[in-house]
Amino acid sequence: MSKYTIYKTLRILNAVIFSLICGLSLYLILMPFLPNLWFNFQTWRGTSVNANDGYRDMTATLPLSGSREVQFSSGVPDSEVNDFTIALNIPSIRMKSKIFSSTNSADLWKGIWHKQSSGNPVDGGNMVITAHRFLYTGNQNTFYHLPRMEPGQIVEMVWDSEVYLYRVSETFEVSPQAIEIEDDTEDHILTLYTCTPLWSNARRFVVRAEPLFE
Repeated sequence: MSKYTIYKTLRILNAVIFSLICGLSLYLILMPFLPNLWFNFQTWRGTSVNANDGYRDMTATLPLSGSREVQFSSGVPDSEVNDFTIALNIPSIRMKSKIFSSTNSADLWKGIWHKQSSGNPVDGGNMVITAHRFLYTGNQNTFYHLPRMEPGQIVEMVWDSEVYLYRVSETFEVSPQAIEIEDDTEDHILTLYTCTPLWSNARRFVVRAEPLFE
């Protein structure tokens, strides 16, 4: 092989490596902003978010006087229908997602996680639900838009095939060391939180909501 052939091959190889590095860099930089662009595009078009693929969809209009049996959309395979369903619907941030309930915090990598040792709509107490702000894994069952929430907005919780409604009472930020946000409470409340700002875990954005049922 001549020196010219080797030189030409190395130039091509360098160009390919440079292109891959540039493409990966653009992916890492731009991907965290795409959910925000999509949210703004949907808002501009006046469209609503679709339920995540494979999850049962909750009806859009619900009474504010308590809970009722949830209705699910058709087209979900029987193999994906569980006897016990936990899901979250927050219309104001266009989010509908299944919730993983366990004692293992590693389930945060699967999506939105309910700390099983915390409260729930049936037994009361402080029901703690948390999620990553953004994941590069492609799984976007996250709390990306949680910091958009404001007091007065409605949260719909599906628990064992019934819908329970909550109204946001306050939003605030705390440090990662403020673990008291997970403390149990005598009265039933819903606590949602995630990291903020987007590129950092320096703070926690917390949403507190009160039940609209007895």
